[in-house]
Amino acid sequence: ELIKEWVSDLRIQLPIAALVYLLLLSYVFRRVAGSVLPVLAVGVGLCWTLAMFSVTGETLNFVSNALPALLVIIGVSGCTQIVTCYAAESSRNPNRREAARATIEKMAPAGLLAALTTAVGFVSLMTAQSELLIQFGWQAAIGVAVQFLSTLLVLAVLIQFFRPPSSAVIDDRHPGLVTRFASMLGSAAALRPMRILVGALFIAGVAAWLGSGVAINTYSIREVLP
Repeated sequence: ELIKEWVSDLRIQLPIAALVYLLLLSYVFRRVAGSVLPVLAVGVGLCWTLAMFSVTGETLNFVSNALPALLVIIGVSGCTQIVTCYAAESSRNPNRREAARATIEKMAPAGLLAALTTAVGFVSLMTAQSELLIQFGWQAAIGVAVQFLSTLLVLAVLIQFFRPPSSAVIDDRHPGLVTRFASMLGSAAALRPMRILVGALFIAGVAAWLGSGVAINTYSIREVLP
């Protein structure tokens, strides 16, 4: 019964996540290159990852059951950076193929570094005593690597065939509300570095003190174990 609930959750969560991201990216980028292609790239990477687990006989447990949704989140984040760079390159060079090539050349090293550091973070879970966390750690690391490869290949091949994104969010000449707000925060931090630093350290200290009192919920363990 519990396994059926997990499978049912995935069948509901993943389509909803894809739809939400599709609507959000459509609003932000207003083009197929910035909305459909990222969702497609992430979907391909997720299919590759799950297929690899299936072929090798790997299973998802009640911890790694959240991995598909997590990979979608990580994948979309990487795609939006590439799409944003493509929009910037297209504004300087109207040739789509050259703009796409310049985008991949710029973003591939940064994306590789980001994927590597994320994968290393998950691999560190392999030092845990729990077999569930160890399995989750290396499965997540593989998933991140596959998502990076999928994002790079799908966007590198397809993005040049679609019109570059057009959005006020990434337009320096007519910045939108989100861009103005982010710029305001960045300017405030740059103008008052010591105040921001002291405030951040104080908040971090309070958060660490409060976080040390978080209780461990064993409900899921009791639910799984006989």
